[in-house]
Amino acid sequence: MRTKLLNPEWMKGQLESGYKGVKNMGDRMEYLLGWQATSAGSVDNWVWSEMADKYIFNEDVRKQMMKENIWAVEDQLQRLMEAYQRDMWDASDEEIDRLKQIYLELEAEIGEQEE
Repeated sequence: MRTKLLNPEWMKGQLESGYKGVKNMGDRMEYLLGWQATSAGSVDNWVWSEMADKYIFNEDVRKQMMKENIWAVEDQLQRLMEAYQRDMWDASDEEIDRLKQIYLELEAEIGEQEE
């Protein structure tokens, strides 16, 4: 997991690849969710927290991803919330509150783009 998902150099390369790279990052999070769903306990709690921290809570990364592919960011947020709701991730109240706030900001941004 650290070799790709949480590796800053891999993330940087994906961000530099633009739209497709950001989609790739979102796809990895979806694969992680699928892996956890089919092999309970296969993804440690810290992995989910690190994914949220590095992909969503890091404002610089999130803003760059939103600029390149806002839909992939929305998908990542949904996957994190799904992991929490399905008890795959024991997120803290603070983590969930931050995800909700960022989701609201993201939805507002999407709404502005659609106008």
